[in-house]
Amino acid sequence: MLKSNNQRASKLGEKGWFSEDRLAYISILFTLGMGAVTAYALTRVDYLSNDTDTLIWLVVIDALALLVLGTLVGRQIWRLWSERRQRLAGHQLHWRMAVLFGGVTTFPAVIVTLFALFIVDYSLRGWFAERISTAVNESVRVAESYFDEHARSISGEVLTMANDINREAYRLVGKGNLMGRYLSDQAALRNMADAIIFDGTGQVLAKSQFAFAITFANLESSWVEQARKGEVVILRADETNKLRAVVKLNSYVDAYLLVGRFIDSKVLLAMDQTRLAASDYQQLGFQQLDLQISFAVLFGIILLLILIASLWIGLNLATAIVGPLGSVIHVAEQVRGGNLSQRVPDDLQLEEISRLGSAFNRMLDELARSREQLVQANTQIDQRREFTEAVLGGVSSGVIGLDRYGKITLPNATARSLLAKSDTDLIGK
Repeated sequence: MLKSNNQRASKLGEKGWFSEDRLAYISILFTLGMGAVTAYALTRVDYLSNDTDTLIWLVVIDALALLVLGTLVGRQIWRLWSERRQRLAGHQLHWRMAVLFGGVTTFPAVIVTLFALFIVDYSLRGWFAERISTAVNESVRVAESYFDEHARSISGEVLTMANDINREAYRLVGKGNLMGRYLSDQAALRNMADAIIFDGTGQVLAKSQFAFAITFANLESSWVEQARKGEVVILRADETNKLRAVVKLNSYVDAYLLVGRFIDSKVLLAMDQTRLAASDYQQLGFQQLDLQISFAVLFGIILLLILIASLWIGLNLATAIVGPLGSVIHVAEQVRGGNLSQRVPDDLQLEEISRLGSAFNRMLDELARSREQLVQANTQIDQRREFTEAVLGGVSSGVIGLDRYGKITLPNATARSLLAKSDTDLIGK
């Protein structure tokens, strides 16, 4: 026997400020918003740093929002299962529609999310393909070739300049002003920005016209050691676009020549950016698996958000349709049991089902009126029969009442006694 379904129908009409439906809709909007924020955060996070606290907090908030929405969906499923177990009115239809709406709303979400995950994974593989890697490495080689070309040029110039200074050592030693003018001429001749001669202690022996004094704070001891071994040391001045070269002057006692030449700052900036980008690209290549896991987590969160939200919407739609139908089914069961006083509620949410309920109520009103008329007619017939029996009972002769077809309808007591028959034997004969 189906049980009452009024409670389920009545829940559809609850419109309180803090209803479960209102909380669910707020949770859906919040989780979708948090999913968008998380997606944006993942696109902005620096995978080359460890500063991911913001992203972790976002994932935690997403998990809490999913927990709230998942609890609401769990309550819907539990109610559905309880109705199926208690065999409430319309439980089979409710179950089928819940499965149908749930599948219709969740299946596209799963397909779209998996497709997006495939596209992202395919794109990540494309980023680290051999052709892309070759292009990045070649761009670094081009930038380094430009730098090496200038390094070779300044290396040749500083060696030639050092040879000239060594040849003129007998004339320049001890004459600071003359040595300075000679350095200025050499620097101008060889397109050098400046030229300085210093000893192993860092004392400047001579410098060109536009050269600035230096100290050992500007030079690393390793560079001086390399120059002392006869090598030409090429170095780039920090935070400037000047390329420097250091070489030992063999005709002087522990003396070194330092020259500088400016390079196009835009070219150096592009070269630095190319090297940095290539370094980041290589490091990201090592972290490719981490990137794939991160994006998998992202789309997993988005999938859960859409899946649970879609599932709740599907279950809610099924309940919104089956709830009013369950009320109609419940009233029909009551009417079948003989209770014609039951009526379908007028406040059903769906207009079509409300019309069905109104038509059903009108039919019940007609049935109730017909039943009342039948009861009144039967009462009148019984009253007339009792009156006739009372009249015939006072007659001493045997009297038998016949209908128009000649069949016995009412024998009195004397007739039954004379014929030795009961009412059952006589009526209808």
